[in-house]
Amino acid sequence: MNEIKTQLILLGSTFNFIVMFKLLLTCFLGGIIGLEREVKRKPVGIKTCIIIAVTTCILTVVSIHAAEYYAALSSNIRTDPMRLAAQVISGIGFIGTGVILHKNNDMISGITTAAMIWSAAGIGITVGAGFYGDAITVAIIIIITLKYSRYL
Repeated sequence: MNEIKTQLILLGSTFNFIVMFKLLLTCFLGGIIGLEREVKRKPVGIKTCIIIAVTTCILTVVSIHAAEYYAALSSNIRTDPMRLAAQVISGIGFIGTGVILHKNNDMISGITTAAMIWSAAGIGITVGAGFYGDAITVAIIIIITLKYSRYL
């Protein structure tokens, strides 16, 4: 019984409210971008943008925390905290390609939707790295661009 109590205390001490904030902010920002796509009946909507943004955020957080953790263990261990984020961007390219490369009367379409996937990942990385204002600014710029691009 004491071991269970000890484990619960350790769990509570490792629960990070800053990470929770990052994930919730990312969920909100990814969701508003996905909502815009869903309103326009595009293939990538709220769920997809939230999943991409939140997953990218947590991978960025893990990457940064892992780099800090292993650097503290030994002075011989050096890692790049943004290495995982760079790989995420490459992986997101494959998803975006799948959105673009669907047959529709030999017309290329889906480029904006693929860009939304990429931007959701970028917002996740940005929030995960702790640049909240930048992520909010980017989300606002994207929404304004999508909504008013026919007037630009």
